[in-house]
Amino acid sequence: MPILEAQATGRVVLTSNCSSMPDVAGNGALFVDPFSEESIRQGLEKLCTDANLRDELITKGFENTQRFLPEEVAKKYLALYRRLVPEDNK
Repeated sequence: MPILEAQATGRVVLTSNCSSMPDVAGNGALFVDPFSEESIRQGLEKLCTDANLRDELITKGFENTQRFLPEEVAKKYLALYRRLVPEDNK
């Protein structure tokens, strides 16, 4: 949730490149290796010095949050249920 909350409020996101973080953040974040101090430092430095990158990530973050709107999630569940239970099985 913190990734989506940050994106929804127009904050730039720096997060790890493992686990579910890339799936949740989409194209709206800068990813770093959470086990590498150098990777984290470089990511923070890049975000602090590159205004164009920040603006791009913020825009992409707003776009990414649209995937998680309740109506979008409901559509995905409905599509899944329709695949699991075809119309001819009713």
